[in-house]
Amino acid sequence: MKAISFFGISEYVETTYVHPDADRKFTTPYVQEAIVELYKPETLCVLLTDEAVRYQPKIAFEPAWRTLEARLTAKTSLVPITGVPTGHSEDDVWKLFEQFTGCIDDGDSVLFDITNGFRSFPIVALLAISYLRVIRSVTVEGLIYGNFTRGNPETPLCDLMPIVRLMELTTATDQFLKTGSAQSLADLLKSGPVRDGIQQISQGLDLLRPRDVAGAALNLPKQIEAAQTDIAAEPPPIRDLLRRIGRDYGTFGVESPESDPKGFLLGLLQMMNWYFNKGLYVHVLSIAREWPPSLLCWHFQTDMFDAKERAEMELLLCGGTAKDASGIATESKYLPQWKDVREGKALRGLWGGTLKLANVRNDVLHAGFRKNPSPARDIVTIAENVIKEIHRIASTYGIVESGA
Repeated sequence: MKAISFFGISEYVETTYVHPDADRKFTTPYVQEAIVELYKPETLCVLLTDEAVRYQPKIAFEPAWRTLEARLTAKTSLVPITGVPTGHSEDDVWKLFEQFTGCIDDGDSVLFDITNGFRSFPIVALLAISYLRVIRSVTVEGLIYGNFTRGNPETPLCDLMPIVRLMELTTATDQFLKTGSAQSLADLLKSGPVRDGIQQISQGLDLLRPRDVAGAALNLPKQIEAAQTDIAAEPPPIRDLLRRIGRDYGTFGVESPESDPKGFLLGLLQMMNWYFNKGLYVHVLSIAREWPPSLLCWHFQTDMFDAKERAEMELLLCGGTAKDASGIATESKYLPQWKDVREGKALRGLWGGTLKLANVRNDVLHAGFRKNPSPARDIVTIAENVIKEIHRIASTYGIVESGA
């Protein structure tokens, strides 16, 4: 484990530093020495301004830094980082940021001490910690602040890890709002039905498993309600975010596609809208391609998850007849009833006509490895038009309210 600390200017009065668990203490004028004794880091990085290097307390015989250096040399691998800027210009802030992060390697476990942070140093340190967690996969072992009070013989070492958790929560919230993925939030929660439900929905959305999403989303609000006691112990931002997730994901909930196919078709449409708003156009087109055959299965009151029945519906969408490799014609058994299908012309137009949904979906999922693939900008426009047309057809079928 590494520790990183700021060395400031102080009279360095001797005090007894108390570990947050209150089971260990160490008496010294220097919080850095207490950190080494109480946490046993293999390496201690100390950031020093030029003034801090030279500073000599009135009652001392040498600069405080030289005294501390002598005390720690045999106890840990000491890495002084000198030339820390004291200004607040943009260049100064970036230099401090680079010095703070430069002594930490990918995957390190790090204890941060901000007790003697100078002016804006602790703020820069907090931002750097957030950066290191995300970019360098650093494990934060603690965020320590020595709460020194003159006249008090003991100085508690406070671990400000709730601040780190708040930063983690901010990252998780940002990820959810932008991408819809709640995996990072689930990782912050204790194990239990709410965490499991969120993971199942998030993975189902990522991996295009609408049936999994439908069932898990139906249960999530109930799970959140049943876990109110546990949730009440979470920080307020987590409680707020859980309510938001329950509201957003809850719209996908269906008892079962078999018992409520109309509700499932509505859920698929809501999922398409959700994907589109997150900029997940491949997901939009993947779900949209399955919507017309599913609608026809509902119309003909057959199983929308039966591969043979879906093949019949896709044949209908292609005109109702086809020839195999030997030239033998095949006709859908449902073709005589096609005249009774509402929006039949529009469904065929959606499938293979103007919008060419089936073809565009294949183009996207095959990553454009074909002759004349659609440009990315066209795919976004097609996805938007597809949703609008499916929404219009769904309104005709009463799946959504007209004008909604």
